[in-house]
Amino acid sequence: MAKQQKINGKDCRYYLDGAMWTCYDGKSFFCKNNSGVMEQLKIVKDSFGMKVVNGRWNRTIPASLAVASCFVNKPAGRQMVVFNDGNSENCYYKNLSWAPYHYHQTTTATVDLAVVSSMCKVTSSGEVEVDGNPTYPLYYWKTPTGDYRIGDPFIYVNAGDGKHHLRVNIDDIMRDSGYVQGDDAQMNDPVILHRDGNWLNFATNNLEWCESTDPRYIAYRNNTLAEKQKQCEKRNPGKPIAGLIS
Repeated sequence: MAKQQKINGKDCRYYLDGAMWTCYDGKSFFCKNNSGVMEQLKIVKDSFGMKVVNGRWNRTIPASLAVASCFVNKPAGRQMVVFNDGNSENCYYKNLSWAPYHYHQTTTATVDLAVVSSMCKVTSSGEVEVDGNPTYPLYYWKTPTGDYRIGDPFIYVNAGDGKHHLRVNIDDIMRDSGYVQGDDAQMNDPVILHRDGNWLNFATNNLEWCESTDPRYIAYRNNTLAEKQKQCEKRNPGKPIAGLIS
């Protein structure tokens, strides 16, 4: 259980990921400043309308995630925070629950936004925000040899050391947020199909779990590979593209 302390008469618990004290009501967050004095942190809304708190080290923490992590029992497995009454403004601990990553929210107030981690949020249309900033997908990167490699669309996220970044596929983010239609639990080799064949369309109504042997997925995979080859040739004119596509 997280450390507990009364601050300004309120029962708070320590949220390690944000290095801050969190109140059960979802309205009060505290942190010691550089002088060791406890200060109340300001709650603001990000570009997606989600209530967030700026913790230490300039970490932008969703208020709902901090409260749920400190006051709501979390089952095993990959989980995401959902609002029981459908109101994302209500971060009171009794209004928050943990749900499996493939759980589909059904209320209009929460279906359009999911908290993937303390740094990453995504909308049902596939728009991603990292550490409070809108982030747009890439599908190529420069190699040490100066060539451009083509892969599945991704974003960069901080590796946690303040120096390096990791590539995270958008399909994986949509999977972890629960925005892929259907349930992969009973499938032998589940993969994500883009129904319209567009590898850059990440809207939830365009994503579906299916078997890797599904003819629709095979056609999508082949078309995507052809598009990657086209993009690779465009960015590496006159060069062999073998080994530059993943």
